[in-house]
Amino acid sequence: MFVTDKDTLIVLNSLVLVYVVFALGRRLMQFSNKKPSPPTSKKSK
Repeated sequence: MFVTDKDTLIVLNSLVLVYVVFALGRRLMQFSNKKPSPPTSKKSK
């Protein structure tokens, strides 16, 4: 299962980095969306 090829390792590392960055980005977006909650929104009207 474990491959020691440099190409495969680089691909796996890049995939992990992309996944981590995507997860962090989604969390940051959720936090930024949750924090600013103005009561004067179109939903209330």
